Amino acid sequence: MSIFGSPVERRREGVFQLVLAAVEEVRKRKPDFDPEDDAFVSAVLHVTRVYVGTHQQEKRECLRNALVSIGTGAQRDADKQQLFLNALDTMTVAHVHVLGVLWEGPQMLNKLGLWRPNDPGRLGVGIHNYGDAVAALCPGTKGQLALVQCVMMDLFSRGFSMIRWPEDPFPQGSAVTGLGGEFLTFIRADVVAK
Repeated sequence: MSIFGSPVERRREGVFQLVLAAVEEVRKRKPDFDPEDDAFVSAVLHVTRVYVGTHQQEKRECLRNALVSIGTGAQRDADKQQLFLNALDTMTVAHVHVLGVLWEGPQMLNKLGLWRPNDPGRLGVGIHNYGDAVAALCPGTKGQLALVQCVMMDLFSRGFSMIRWPEDPFPQGSAVTGLGGEFLTFIRADVVAK
């Protein structure tokens, strides 16, 4: 037995469980679902490769949600399915968090009491740009300006975001493109469940 035998077997078992859970979820919503559908099988193969290559549970949950999106027909466009699966493969969890801030930052900050749009005296206390908003909502990125810059430029270059730099003033209307919103819908349980 090699040193990698047990961890690899655990990951294989994990991806099997992930696919099984996704199929069960799809069948709840779409009883006539055929798991042997070519698009779904292609997605399963892609997800398997990505799952085995990551230890991050949050990324694995995004993979499950992607399978549910494909299986339920929430995302029917085969090109976008591949685009989004490829993006999920190469993106980090920080990408998903930052894109979430770009999409719902003011609402998220409002829930935390850090953003009061109807109270000019408390409108975004200490939050002047997207870097501040990301730092407040994604504690793992605090003090990592180079990482946030890289992530934001990557999201912009993929066509998911209208915002390039952490220094850009916050908020700016629609910071996430239609494609970026579709990607988040594709991978997020709170959106997929609707």
